Amino acid sequence: MDDLSTPTLQTVIDQQPLLLKRFTVLSIIGQGAAGAVYRVLDHKSRKGRECALKVLTEPEAFDENTITRFEEELRVCRNVRHPNVIEAYELIKLENALAFTMEYVDGVDLGKILEKFKDNFELIDRVMVQLLAGLHELHLHGIVHRDVKLENVLLRKDGVVKLADLGLMKDLFGKGLTDTGVLLGTAQYLSPEYVTTGKCDARGDVYSAGVLLWELTTGQRRLGKMTGQEVITHLTRSKFKFSDEDLELVPERYRVVVAKAVELKPGRRFQNALEMQEAFGQEYQPVLDVPEVLGESGGVPPLISSGGIPSKLSKKLGSLITVSLVVGFMAFLAGAVISILR
Repeated sequence: MDDLSTPTLQTVIDQQPLLLKRFTVLSIIGQGAAGAVYRVLDHKSRKGRECALKVLTEPEAFDENTITRFEEELRVCRNVRHPNVIEAYELIKLENALAFTMEYVDGVDLGKILEKFKDNFELIDRVMVQLLAGLHELHLHGIVHRDVKLENVLLRKDGVVKLADLGLMKDLFGKGLTDTGVLLGTAQYLSPEYVTTGKCDARGDVYSAGVLLWELTTGQRRLGKMTGQEVITHLTRSKFKFSDEDLELVPERYRVVVAKAVELKPGRRFQNALEMQEAFGQEYQPVLDVPEVLGESGGVPPLISSGGIPSKLSKKLGSLITVSLVVGFMAFLAGAVISILR
């Protein structure tokens, strides 16, 4: 039973007549220190559309910058329409709360099924190809996501991959939303240039995608036993380098891709998500059937192509396995501001 001394799904709606009148709650998707996400029916929309409702309930979070970030999330999502990018609908400003409706994804984030990817090359290939297609679309609009991680990649039951949690994105063609000295993102995935300078472009997302690929192929969390600040300290002391031992954990067919994606110098990485996508040697396929991954009967259908890393690319990138570039230490980090919900 919910503790009524703290804001819960029902009490938040009860205290907000606008929410109470407009939405029918179906379930709780997730909760965090500053808010929660619910699956609801929106009676204001045509035919009572099912969607996700994010409610921010922490009063200290209602500063101008937070509201600006939410408004930016809505603007960005409305301008980007792609099958692998989650769709956002509306920002709702309330008394002592802030609500945001978005596409409901019936599935699970990759962090919850990480063990399913170990040695499942077909699934890894298909998920990465879709993820990178979504990232490429964002980059075409001049947008850097800045928080690519397992929890922000959703795998729908019908196999569609959705890139989520877009509130940390930065419009490259507009004014940045980051306060001086504060980095947005999750420490394990942050690119060296972002930690050291507070700035990054699309190649920063490529770096994060490389870290994510390392995790999928090894079945491990990068520095998973460390706290955010401990991660930052470790990264700066190790000069952000993926060790040879780390790379040796990756199956050979992915090793050169991971090594190139996590190069310390941006100019030596894949220069965009499309270039990294092409390294998987597959045609883009927006839908795949993965019932066994989500705990249902059935299996993964055959690939469009044989998959894996093309031999030409493997030879071309073979020398990239050992990364040796030394990066300067971090000048300052006020903290990693991550998404409201974990």
